Amino acid sequence: MTVPSDHSNPWSRVDRGIDDLRTRLGSAATEEQFQGIGLLCREVLISLAQAIYDPNRHGATDGVAPSQTDAKRMLDASIATELGGSSNEELRAYARAAVKLAVALQHRRTAQLCDAALSVEATTSAANLFGLLSGRPEGESRALANRPGRDSPEREYMVVLLAYAVDKHPLMRMANLLAPKFHFSDTQVRLVVQRGDDKVTATANRHRWWHPATRSNAEAIVEQLMVQALALLPPIEKFAL
Repeated sequence: MTVPSDHSNPWSRVDRGIDDLRTRLGSAATEEQFQGIGLLCREVLISLAQAIYDPNRHGATDGVAPSQTDAKRMLDASIATELGGSSNEELRAYARAAVKLAVALQHRRTAQLCDAALSVEATTSAANLFGLLSGRPEGESRALANRPGRDSPEREYMVVLLAYAVDKHPLMRMANLLAPKFHFSDTQVRLVVQRGDDKVTATANRHRWWHPATRSNAEAIVEQLMVQALALLPPIEKFAL
């Protein structure tokens, strides 16, 4: 669902961007599409920086005034001001890591599903964190979280865990597989798996598959999908020497 435009609210562009990221992540299937998600993450970070940066309050950490598109400098300045002091050391590290990860993943020319999912998660995490730090109205945040068509945070996190588990599964490399696309419903997870010109869809039927959103649950679902996909794919031909 697309968030309606509201030019009086600087957060509306951030919200629309994150919605667009979720939509694109669900349909991306090629390196170019995965990399495009990374580039959109960059645009969301710029919108986020413009929403929270106040030049009268947030002094540049390196003495260079940031431009309107210099997201890193604006966010660094906001972190230094809003999270100053030794008591906020862990939060500063978390905020900077989220921004750094989101930026780094944008430039991978061989981006895969896991890279795109991690980039979306890092960007979303940064937006949520800076929303809290900037005093974004609580009612507005709650309305956004409960908006029809928006996944719950637990479900969104589980999607990232599933993407990571697929990327790291040993069969992906041992059997020369590609996993270009997930499909989700409330009771089902489907994974399209490809080897060469052969493509199959593996299915895991689980009500509320995203609960609990844990690495072990994600790995169990992926294990089921991968074993099923390997059984559906034609056997690898053996050539006589």
